[in-house]
Order: sequence, then structure tokens, then C-alpha cells
Amino acid sequence: MRFSITALAGAYALAVPSTRADRLISLDVLDSIIQTSVTSEYLSWFEDFTYGPYATSAAFATFLESQWTSNGQQSDELAPYLVCDTTPDKSGYERKQLISSQCEIAGIGENVVQNIIERTCYIAALTFGIADPCSGGENVTVVPYTSWMKVGGNTLANGFWALKNLLSQTDIADVYDGDVADRFMFYICESTPLQEMNRVKASAQEALEQTYSNTDECQSPTFTDIWNFSQENRSLQLHTINQQSSPCGTDDDCYMAHIGCALALIESLASYPFVCGVEYDAPVVTLGDDDGIGFGTFNDGGL
Repeated sequence: MRFSITALAGAYALAVPSTRADRLISLDVLDSIIQTSVTSEYLSWFEDFTYGPYATSAAFATFLESQWTSNGQQSDELAPYLVCDTTPDKSGYERKQLISSQCEIAGIGENVVQNIIERTCYIAALTFGIADPCSGGENVTVVPYTSWMKVGGNTLANGFWALKNLLSQTDIADVYDGDVADRFMFYICESTPLQEMNRVKASAQEALEQTYSNTDECQSPTFTDIWNFSQENRSLQLHTINQQSSPCGTDDDCYMAHIGCALALIESLASYPFVCGVEYDAPVVTLGDDDGIGFGTFNDGGL
């Protein structure tokens, strides 16, 4: 795994390349193939935030092209892509063979997400050097996962559950008592040695701190005043410092700004090719003193 701090920090200064139809997909078609936060039932919660999954069709196309550019700048990194074949009058198996032949992708059939008369689609971890020419294949569409395509809809609901009540004009004191932590887990696409993971984590934290300092919604003096950033196996974890450390108490405006800050951090880190998926990292909760039963992180249907 190879990337630079410069590449991380420069993700939002990317030039957007010219649009090609085989590198794009509409929100309607995407919603008919897979369900992620960009087509989630919870999208309306985030409509008024600067950062977040809500996007018009035109903005979504721009996000896809920006992700192509970001992936191209780190061309040796594996990154998640949606690969679809629409060759008429072919079975799913035949389409898999066509994709494998045109794109030189071994094992493309391992992660099928849709197989219908009109098309067959797969999720594949590819380098830019394979994905880019593949997108020019006949009847083949290849699109990279953007930040919010990597985030499941339930991750939004579980991670920002108090937001729904605030948008309903409920007093924050009734829904948020300062005992709720924001907890998100970012999964790395490929197995990475510990020493390399240490470098990944250090560089990613530097990029997050830069995003934090450049985001108006991030109101506390420093990133580390509010957030703890750690690593565990093949994941990076972004948590508020602990479950009792609300930065806002019962201040509605402060909490809305805090959500905006969290969305900016998630969007920034998830944009990098080495991140394949983002989930809500549910805290372990023990039921009673003696039963020893606990619940932890779960997969909400994302990557």
C-alpha cells in the first residue's frame, strides 16, 4: 500500500476530468443496483449540510469524476468499483466471461450484486490501471465508489440518530443527553502489514486534522480535543473521545455544527482509495452484571 501525505491532503483540490458515460452512473440506476447512503431513505436529514451524502444528479456525477481522479493519483492502490455489463441476450455467466476477457479481471464473479435481464453487476477491488481501460470496454460501465457510496444507509441512521429528532424541532435535551459517542469504522481494502498500517494511520490522521482545521463546522480548537483516531487490524476507527464527552451538551446549534464537522471528516477519509467501506462502530453494551452478553460492531449492508 503506497500513498503520500500530499495525496491525502490534496483530495479536494483535484481537477475534474471530462465526463465519459462509461465512467458514470445515474442515481436512479445506482439505487436499483445497490443501496448505500447516497440513495438512502435518510438522505433528507442531510440536505442542508455542506458535507454529506445528499447530492443532486449533477453533483453526484461530479463526485464520481473526482473519485476517478483521486484513484488515478494513487494508481497502485486497490479501490472498490462497481462493474456492470449490459450485453444483450447474455446470461450472467456469459457477461462475467466478457468482463474478465475485456478487463483482464480474475475472479470478477465473486461479488455479484445484481444479475437481471438488463445487466449483471459486480463489486471489485481494482487498481486504477485496470479500472480505467476497463471502463472503455463495449457494454461495460465501471464507476468508483465515492465516499458516501462506501457508507451504508443504516450507518447514517445509527451514527446520527439524534438528528432526526432535531429536524422535527424536538429539543436536544429530550434526545441527546451527552452520553452518545460518534463512532465510525473505516475498512482498508487490502491486507496490510502492521508497520505499513502505522504509516497509513499517521498520514490519514494528518489529513483529518487538516480537514478539521479547514472546516467551519469544526468549532473546538483542535481535532484531538474531540476525536480519537485509532487502528485495529484492517480498520481505522474515528470516535469521539468517550461516551461522556459531548462537545455540545444540550446546545442545538452546537450539535448541528458538530454533525457537520463529523460529516466532513467521514467524507474526507472515505474518499481515499484504500478505504473500501464505512460502518457505524457500535459500542459494546453488556446486558446486566452477570449475563456476560454484549453487542458490538455490525455490518449494515454496505461493502
